[in-house]
Amino acid sequence: RNVVTILLAGLLILLIMGVAGVMTFTGWVGTQKYQAQTIWEKPFALAQSMKIIDLNGDGQDDLFLQNPYSVSIWNEEGQEIFLDAPGEDLVSTLGDVDEDSIEDVLAVYQVAGGKELVFVRNSQVAWRLPVQGLGIPARIALIRFPGGTQIILGDIGGNLFSLDSEGQMIWENSDLFLGE
Repeated sequence: RNVVTILLAGLLILLIMGVAGVMTFTGWVGTQKYQAQTIWEKPFALAQSMKIIDLNGDGQDDLFLQNPYSVSIWNEEGQEIFLDAPGEDLVSTLGDVDEDSIEDVLAVYQVAGGKELVFVRNSQVAWRLPVQGLGIPARIALIRFPGGTQIILGDIGGNLFSLDSEGQMIWENSDLFLGE
């Protein structure tokens, strides 16, 4: 019984090796099942965030790009339809701020003289405003609470700020994690 098992295992190994050899030498393994064709390519240095989503309400997906210094929106043809690059230490988020069913861009930058919050609607700056007391930006989020939409900003020191969808301060909690 052991001899039969060993012979069958050997035959199975030879069969698998034979099929693999035929596949390799005929080139069947080397053929590609899928092919990609470059439609457009553009440089965008230090990309930290990318998302494909309709950001201008035209029904076509756009490409959102963010690096430490700028946010950019590109259309399906590879044309940059929006660029905002006023500072550094940029953090951003996407969300429907004004509840028009079109995603918007929120970004906070370190600019000369302080921090600036930018709201981009339909690939255009809707408003920008200074944010006093915020340290180096770390996070930004858009949250829909039952009482209304809030833009939450956080810095690397643990300070949190909440603004409404018009950019008006709702609350701030400085030194939250330092126990002060």
